[in-house]
Amino acid sequence: MPKALSRSSIKRARDAALPSDIFTSINIEMESGEIKQFPIVSPMVLLKHLVGEVESFSRFFGAQLTKYRNSSETKWRLAIYSDEIVPGNVIKPKNDRKLVALYWSFEELDTGTSCEDCWFVLTCVRSNALKQIKDGWSQLFRVAVEKFFESPMNVANGVMLQIQNHGPHLFFAKVGLVIGDEQAVKNCWASKGASGSMPCFFCANITLRGLDLWANDSTGYLRSHTEVDVSKLQFLSDRTLKERVQFLKDQVGQVSGAAFAKMEQALGLNYAPLGALYSDSFWNLLEGGPITVTQYDWMHTLLVSGAWNNETGLLFHLIKDHLSTKQADEFLSKFKWPNQWEGRGATGKRCLQKHVADGGEVKASASEGLSIYSVIRLLLMESSL
Repeated sequence: MPKALSRSSIKRARDAALPSDIFTSINIEMESGEIKQFPIVSPMVLLKHLVGEVESFSRFFGAQLTKYRNSSETKWRLAIYSDEIVPGNVIKPKNDRKLVALYWSFEELDTGTSCEDCWFVLTCVRSNALKQIKDGWSQLFRVAVEKFFESPMNVANGVMLQIQNHGPHLFFAKVGLVIGDEQAVKNCWASKGASGSMPCFFCANITLRGLDLWANDSTGYLRSHTEVDVSKLQFLSDRTLKERVQFLKDQVGQVSGAAFAKMEQALGLNYAPLGALYSDSFWNLLEGGPITVTQYDWMHTLLVSGAWNNETGLLFHLIKDHLSTKQADEFLSKFKWPNQWEGRGATGKRCLQKHVADGGEVKASASEGLSIYSVIRLLLMESSL
């Protein structure tokens, strides 16, 4: 980092440290019909730079190559993560600084993917600009990921990497993982989510509880989205998902707009012809199909308004006669965290202060939840509960 921290000085230092061709652009069709360019990092140029110039990363990457012995028959699995970032005031009514970001890594980096240094930015687009893109997030996702498969550095056909202290290596990959929270998964694949009759991207027989479709199904096939018996769930396969997509394609122009909207509602899919789900060539980039490669980010499922937050809130309600939330809050506030956590403000030591006042679930970010879990466990052990 430069001594002066103005935007221009940081940009000059960045440009001096990185290859001149590392930034490029993608063409995106807007709702108006205009083709607009958005900036993107050229992923293979970045990877070649990292393995050729950054000693620590090249050493780690080379070791993983040796472990997995990459070849055209054993392609690495490219991981794509997307999320919306909210800089500044999270609860600001109108925040024009919101961004949708796409990141990438490889599954073969193993535990390295738990380190943010092994996730690389692909592109960032302001959320208000995304709303003007035809088929929105899904088109952006498709076009950005296709950047990995453009000549002359098409990673599916092999990219020659000169790895520091390791030598040349012909590197291959396909998309093996698409990951994000519920909103990101929904938007990447143009699924309707909770606004459709079938809210789950992965399930064939799950319907919204409030619609009562499941209650009126005499066959017992349809189930409510609150169903907890996994044996009663029927999951979609890549083949059945493709059949649903093809069905929507075939109905375009054949039925009225109202009838077509009902079909989308029933299938839980938005028709997005420029999106990833409706591109046959995009399916060919996947190690399997959309169902096979997609998963929810477990931190959002468990630790961001998820199961952990609810369970911990219920726990304190259950033991309130033996250990009050106020006592637990005092224990957290006096606990000493390692300096690297204390300095980042991610300890979560204040998470229970709001819970003391209003009860309910414990409000905590993923980092805070992971941080205070062990401390709460220690408190329960010391309290003999």
